[in-house]
Amino acid sequence: MPRFNNLRKLSIRGNKIRNIGVLIANLKRNCPNLEVLQVQNNPGWPEKLKEQEKIIISKCLRKLRFLNGSETHRQKRYSASSTCSNNSSESE
Repeated sequence: MPRFNNLRKLSIRGNKIRNIGVLIANLKRNCPNLEVLQVQNNPGWPEKLKEQEKIIISKCLRKLRFLNGSETHRQKRYSASSTCSNNSSESE
């Protein structure tokens, strides 16, 4: 798989991907700036991801903010921290 350093969004829904672990490893290595990933409706992808699985995927894909349309653990943390910093600056 070639490197796609500028790729931010990727939708590969409804394909025949069976080994999600290999997919995530390839994306980690070749798409370092990926922020949005859509992979549902693939044979190797569980219908509902457990929270722990989302955390593991967001740790592998460090810049991932949205997975299958849902915020990742990283995005939720970012939103909370930016909200806190916005509120503190308003009170100054």
